[in-house]
Amino acid sequence: MDAVQDPDGATGGRAWVAALPVELDGQRRLLDRLVDLAQTTPLVTSLSVGCSLGRGAADALSDVDAALGVAAPPGGAGAEQVTAVEQAVVDALPGHGPLVDVLRHRVGPPDRFISRVFAQFDDGLQLDLAVVAEPEVRRGRAAPDFVSLYRLPPPPGPAITADSTPITDSAVTADGAAVSEFPPADEVTAEQVREWAFLGWCALADAGKYLHRGSVWEAHTRLHETRHHIWALWAATTGALYPWHGLSQVLDHDPHDLPPGIEATVTGLDPQDLRCAARATADVLTHVSELAATRHHTQLPTALGHHVTARLWPAGDAVDDVSVTIRAATTDDLDAVVDLAAAARAGYAVHQPVFWRTAPDARGADRSYLAGQITDDSVISFVATEPDRGREDGGEVVVGFAVGVLHPAPPVYDPGGPTCTVDDFTVDDPARWVTTGAELLRELRSRAATLGAVQVVVVVGAHDHPKRAALAAAGLTPASQWWTAPTSSTGR
Repeated sequence: MDAVQDPDGATGGRAWVAALPVELDGQRRLLDRLVDLAQTTPLVTSLSVGCSLGRGAADALSDVDAALGVAAPPGGAGAEQVTAVEQAVVDALPGHGPLVDVLRHRVGPPDRFISRVFAQFDDGLQLDLAVVAEPEVRRGRAAPDFVSLYRLPPPPGPAITADSTPITDSAVTADGAAVSEFPPADEVTAEQVREWAFLGWCALADAGKYLHRGSVWEAHTRLHETRHHIWALWAATTGALYPWHGLSQVLDHDPHDLPPGIEATVTGLDPQDLRCAARATADVLTHVSELAATRHHTQLPTALGHHVTARLWPAGDAVDDVSVTIRAATTDDLDAVVDLAAAARAGYAVHQPVFWRTAPDARGADRSYLAGQITDDSVISFVATEPDRGREDGGEVVVGFAVGVLHPAPPVYDPGGPTCTVDDFTVDDPARWVTTGAELLRELRSRAATLGAVQVVVVVGAHDHPKRAALAAAGLTPASQWWTAPTSSTGR
């Protein structure tokens, strides 16, 4: 949105500022002072405000993201004028109210001279202001969420680009302003998509390296870096503005539309949890990169991705599941299934000792319940088995199982058909989740679909990162969480 042109260049901008809601009184007062500064500082040619304020999505906590255009040539040639306006801004800041502190520094690429002023006021308000030569101000499709609060008419004579090249009449807008040399804010090149994917795999490779060394803080940092590139790729996939900014733009675009499985990439400093998160990150990066590459027609660093992913499963860490068989469960499997369920409950009880406290006759009750499930034709039950290498006469050992129960949705919901709920689902080793667990889930989902189920709901503990990573890799996303605490301080 551009302000209405008038002799002082600010009437339309002041009207826009005056229309801000009461909740934004602090931002309104600061913007009024910035308009005053623009009008009384000869070198200032324009003032724009953007981001959440420009989009109409601001709240009382939002900072003021703004840009001041300066009558100066672009790049280093305009440094003196830009610096002079920067100083005028800093001198005027105390007039708004008590200041906590101010940061002044140069930002942007080396060929541009952009001065950033960040001010923290005592009342909590923040100003994030770019001071830049007028030819380098982004407008139009290059900054669609920026609103012009003050703008002087362009001076007579040919306009110039950031490299001081005169612009012909065909490259000038109806009001005489130079056509922006900046690409549209939602435009992403194939090269950018490949670069973000490549950098993501590089950061993930570093995470694996630091995990091998036992440097969990460095591994954690590299996982975060990888996730930043995932957010950028997802923003590029969904058409968000300024996709290179990553997470903030994804949330601004649609806070509910997130990469499937992204929550499994977040963890603490436990080495095993970090390794599970790294593997989940590899799955998410692969998926998101492919989507972005399809939309923007680029060739991904697939070989690098395969190389990094393989190294996240070092020799001896993963369980060899080549000989695992998935089949329907029978009553002959009952003892093994009950043993696996008991082991899973014991592990969960460590993390939530009240919620998952084992009852005195839990094993007997579970045996009776699972026997009924296995013999019920309406219930889906599978086991994963592998050859029993401890027996010379052959035989097999159960290394995992999954039980799915079909039921209608509650009367207040209508997903379109029955739901298959999977509560009893475990494997004998966390390293099997990405292989055996995934196979069990795949078979169960396929069977549930043939029985008319429209969705599968899998129960998993908040702490169970290996299982959560496997579910995320299979395309499942969280729908609900249970939060629990003892009603007494003793927890008894």
